[in-house]
Amino acid sequence: KLGAILAGAEDWQVESIGRFAEAIGVAFQIQDDILNIAGDPEKYGKEWGGDITEGKRTLMVIYTLRKASEADRERLLQILDMHTRDLKLIKEAVGIMERYGAIDYAREVARKLVEEAWSEVDGWLRPSEAKEVLRELARFLIEREF
Repeated sequence: KLGAILAGAEDWQVESIGRFAEAIGVAFQIQDDILNIAGDPEKYGKEWGGDITEGKRTLMVIYTLRKASEADRERLLQILDMHTRDLKLIKEAVGIMERYGAIDYAREVARKLVEEAWSEVDGWLRPSEAKEVLRELARFLIEREF
């Protein structure tokens, strides 16, 4: 928003770019959560499964809790509440989320967030190298592997 303000953008443009930035920030976090359980640990650079160890209620966890059988829901919550570093238990939790399509769901949510955010600014941002860099940055944030 600050860049838009300094560039002399109109109020509606400042708000539009702010919504774009917020959406790609949320998409970035979703992708980070995905990488935490489905990414290559060597590329990711953080502890694989750390969100499960911390008991975080990510989008994927929430989605799974809504879709899962009672037994799977209880087991996932049990593992999350353990704050365990046991890889067998972390893999079990990931398996439960995979069973209900939570990772694919989260990827789709992140993609839609970026797509919708881009469509809001695409129409009024002038064609330029900076616009293309911004578009590529938005894509990168949801396709990154680290």
